[in-house]
Amino acid sequence: MKLNLNSQKVAPYVFVLPFILLFLIFFVYAIGSTVVMSFQSVNIGDIQFVKFDNYQMLLNSSLFQ
Repeated sequence: MKLNLNSQKVAPYVFVLPFILLFLIFFVYAIGSTVVMSFQSVNIGDIQFVKFDNYQMLLNSSLFQ
């Protein structure tokens, strides 16, 4: 079976594919890395995994409430 990229059934997917790829690269990756970074403590030259300490500090802060 030969895939005909000029057919009316395949053409919409060919046009939407670049958007889907860019969306996955820039949006989903950015959200994933943000979630990972929210569990880290970053100092100059030192990155430590601190689990839920950042969220605990945020919820105990009077400025946040």
